[in-house]
Amino acid sequence: MEEQPLESIKPVFMKKDAFMLVGVDKYTDTGFAAIGEAWDELCKRSGEIRNCVNDRTRYGFEDYSRGFESPPGAALPHYHYLAAVQVDSLDDIPEGLFGRSVPEATYAVFTQRMPIGDLHKVFRYVYDVWLPKSGYEIDPAVCADFEYYPEPITDREHALVEIYLPVVAKS
Repeated sequence: MEEQPLESIKPVFMKKDAFMLVGVDKYTDTGFAAIGEAWDELCKRSGEIRNCVNDRTRYGFEDYSRGFESPPGAALPHYHYLAAVQVDSLDDIPEGLFGRSVPEATYAVFTQRMPIGDLHKVFRYVYDVWLPKSGYEIDPAVCADFEYYPEPITDREHALVEIYLPVVAKS
């Protein structure tokens, strides 16, 4: 799959069962640097995580349910970001790491092969262009979205990324 113009990215809708994540939680009040720090620390500590479902895949989980702020002029809203792996149990989480249960939901899934540094552009397109026209809204039961990396990132200019946006039909 090659990189596509943003306007041509169409979601696939899928229901995803509840799942659990463990990883490094950072608050994004320092901007994109906090996200990079979370990934750097996860790379160093991923071997400590027990109950890992697949150690080749990763999640970038944006949690809007706690500490969300959108300060004027900020390059990035403030929220908790979790660089994580999927686990089958939240037992025995190593000190300094964070576990999160994600409820079952229906997701609009946007798949793109792209430079990892352009990921924010896809999110802006999804939230600012696609979502307002879609007939959907964010599922308040999840109050988050996430990136899923189905393969290890060996080339930062051509990373395969799936963005999962939990949606419900507008009432």
